[in-house]
Amino acid sequence: VEEKDLERELLTTTRVARGETNVSNLDKSKALDTRDSVSKGLYDWLFDWLVTKINSTTDAGAHRVSLWIGLLDIFGFEDFQFNSFEQLCINLANESLQHHYNHHIFTEDLRECKEEGIDVGTFIQFADNKPCIDLLAAKTGMFALLDEECLVSGSEKNFMQKIVGAFQTTKEKPGHPYFLAVTGKNKDNSFKVKHYAGDVTYTVDGFLDKNRDTLKDAMKLVLANSSNQLVSAITPPIDDSLRPAAKVTVSGFFIKQLQELMVLINSTNPHWIRCIKPHPAKKPR
Repeated sequence: VEEKDLERELLTTTRVARGETNVSNLDKSKALDTRDSVSKGLYDWLFDWLVTKINSTTDAGAHRVSLWIGLLDIFGFEDFQFNSFEQLCINLANESLQHHYNHHIFTEDLRECKEEGIDVGTFIQFADNKPCIDLLAAKTGMFALLDEECLVSGSEKNFMQKIVGAFQTTKEKPGHPYFLAVTGKNKDNSFKVKHYAGDVTYTVDGFLDKNRDTLKDAMKLVLANSSNQLVSAITPPIDDSLRPAAKVTVSGFFIKQLQELMVLINSTNPHWIRCIKPHPAKKPR
């Protein structure tokens, strides 16, 4: 790409107001965010291109049959010392797959046992994690509140206040049973979610930027004009018709993909393989 064009888009921002164009310099943190957005954007587009290429190359076309075998290698549940937006998305995927697992291993088996007259209600119990999924992904859930805050160009502080107001238990009202308050010095920017695998503390710093599509259209134009044919081909077209409210957020796109995946998985006859690590050293004897 043209060096001067890349430098301009990495270091400045352009706003048009009342017919006037204003160019201002980005501070260091915003410039680094832009650099990271370019890197993540290119990686994302290349990944999609590669998957599409593999699918088209291996497609059986007219010889395709209705029976198929799919292999899903799922995310591992994540709980680090510092958990952010990425971990919340990954753990939502885990919750959704765990719910599917519960339904097939417990709900369906219990139904069959009852049909055969076997009393299983007194000694088989399992936790239904659907409320946890709703806390995150329902229309009034946590990700919806995050999208709302992104739309009004709000702040992590406001987002934190919204989720605390909506989900935290107080003397005045019961909250959401899967939302837990954080005490101590991090209480103003952190919250806990009661996941099936354990309680995870998330820190909201950076949530809004990570949830927005922060790659500017002007930067996409620079990449689309690249002399590298692959870079030019994988850069998505700019849709000027979309209003700001109609632009899909990262979490919105992720939840849509997750829902489509669950529809596909629910149409199958699933078999589950549970993997364990025998011990941290991973050595014999």
